[in-house]
Amino acid sequence: MSFFNNNLVWDAARTVPESDRLLFDLFTTAFNENATRGQLSVNQSGLPAWSAVFSGVVALTNTYPNTSVPVTNYTIIDPVGTQGSNSALWKIVDG
Repeated sequence: MSFFNNNLVWDAARTVPESDRLLFDLFTTAFNENATRGQLSVNQSGLPAWSAVFSGVVALTNTYPNTSVPVTNYTIIDPVGTQGSNSALWKIVDG
């Protein structure tokens, strides 16, 4: 198996998409009735709610300079605060 004449396909060989459905159990489990309160709908349009969810999340970024090896970096998503429409979180929520 060769992908773009590259024999390094180990990452594709280890993926198991048929088991991905089991990941939903990790995110939908409620240990008691109180754990289901305060959940955020994915259709939520309010910026304060999304700011509370995403603040402090570390997101990996990838850049491709003029080298053959991709370079990854990270960014920490800050609360919207006074940055308003200039913040990274605003761009995520705004689409």
